[in-house]
This record gives sequence, structure tokens and C-alpha cells, in this order.
Amino acid sequence: MRHMLSSFAAVLAMLGQSAAQAEGSAPSLTGAWSGTYVCAQGRTGLTLTIERQTGGAFNGFFHFYPPGDNPEAEEGCFSVNGEIDAQGKVRVRAGRWITQPPNY
Repeated sequence: MRHMLSSFAAVLAMLGQSAAQAEGSAPSLTGAWSGTYVCAQGRTGLTLTIERQTGGAFNGFFHFYPPGDNPEAEEGCFSVNGEIDAQGKVRVRAGRWITQPPNY
């Protein structure tokens, strides 16, 4: 889980760029955000799905998986929750494992 938390930096940058475009109230993050990041297992695909958002608070799932160029990467999924403030600053916290690969 430790190196999974470091992958949040890439996701937060992606969300922060989009969220920073909005002024005033917390922008909507609901939907699926996809990309890749590099960690100990190499390049890894990710999908962050925000299912519910009430005001600035949200929850969803972080799914990581092997991209086409790194078929040996592990796959896993865990719940997340967090909040976004009116300035677009996003905080995401890891929750419980849905699918936990060995040694994570």
C-alpha cells in the first residue's frame, strides 16, 4: 500500500489541474479519471472512479492494473474518500482493499 499512496501524487496533479479551472464552490469530480504512473513495479495503469460527491466530499475506487507495455504489473483495487476545497485542492485517502495483490 505504501507505494500505492505515492501514486496518488500523479492522480492529484491530474485532478488539481481540472479542478483549478473552477472558481467558487467545489467543482464536480464525479466520473472516471484514467492514466498511468511509475512505481516500483514500473509503468502501471490506473483508473480513479469518483462515484459520489456531496459538496466537496467524495468517495470512489482506485484501480491499478498492468498497461500493455508492462504485462507483469500487479492488479488491485481499493476504496478511496476525500474532499476538494473551493480553491481546487484535492485530498484523497486510501480505504479498504477490494482486490489486494500479494505483498501489498
